[in-house]
Amino acid sequence: MARLASDETDVSVFPGYMAQAVAEDRRRRQAIRSGSASHLGAMPATAAHAMAYLALASAVLDAPNFESGAQVLAPWARRLADLQRAAGVGDRLRKMRRPTVINEMMAAVAPRSSRVVGALTAVRPVGISPCHVPHLTDAADYSELVAAHLPGTSPLWGRRFTALALARLAGASSWPRAAEVLDMDGGKAIRAATKVVRRISDADAFWESVTLVAERLQERGLVDYAARRAALADLCELPAGVLTPVFRPLGMSVTPQRRRHAAAWIWQRFTSGDPHEAPAYRQEWGNATAESIRVGWWRFQTRLPPQAATALVVWGTTHLSDKGIS
Repeated sequence: MARLASDETDVSVFPGYMAQAVAEDRRRRQAIRSGSASHLGAMPATAAHAMAYLALASAVLDAPNFESGAQVLAPWARRLADLQRAAGVGDRLRKMRRPTVINEMMAAVAPRSSRVVGALTAVRPVGISPCHVPHLTDAADYSELVAAHLPGTSPLWGRRFTALALARLAGASSWPRAAEVLDMDGGKAIRAATKVVRRISDADAFWESVTLVAERLQERGLVDYAARRAALADLCELPAGVLTPVFRPLGMSVTPQRRRHAAAWIWQRFTSGDPHEAPAYRQEWGNATAESIRVGWWRFQTRLPPQAATALVVWGTTHLSDKGIS
């Protein structure tokens, strides 16, 4: 921690040769784009390096009580969080074994990723529930209101993270709980919550923008996306009889693959979800590879004639209506 997060102020009282050793170490790590735990754990290059970092660490280790040690550690924890957020990486020290008391101090003083979650308390209440949140936020809502807060984030991941944020805003108590209530792929949700969140520089402004997205959902009329996801959870392929009268007049054959792609198209249309997470793609496709399935989906949805798309929407609407869902 001292090696990564200390600055000139911390070593200003040291003899010149010790302060110079720290500065040289910092320049060397920056030059090789380091900061990894493995490099930070390497032996100090010289006795001056060792003396400097031991002196810095002693301010924490020799503190008379927990509170005093944590007070010394706090500015380092803040600097470390800022460095990691700027680099878009996780805890660089997570693989290092640390005394329990140091872990407890870090837990007490480290900024929560916090600033983002902490700022939730200042957000005004919104009139939506988690069931009203789609898997992916509307593309226009995201680009117009939220994208500026997530620099370097692809639209797909940004829309996914915004959906998680909407679920938090609507009452989900944690990021994992937000993923759960959205029936979202856990691995993708964790990636969104742990990586994308670090790119937010102004937590209050971010939540204000997410609130505006929630207001747009209300203005359009709330949709029970949770009910739609549940109703379409077993839609793995469309019956051949549904596609035949639509596809045959257009010169399109009705294959098992197209029946599955059609099911995925309906699922994403009514859940506003990532089509690659559709039930149709969660089961085995014989000898088909993941890449061939992705290519097949791309071709299906880009070449789908308007008449066929309209017919699929009508079928999906009727299918949901028969289950009492709008």
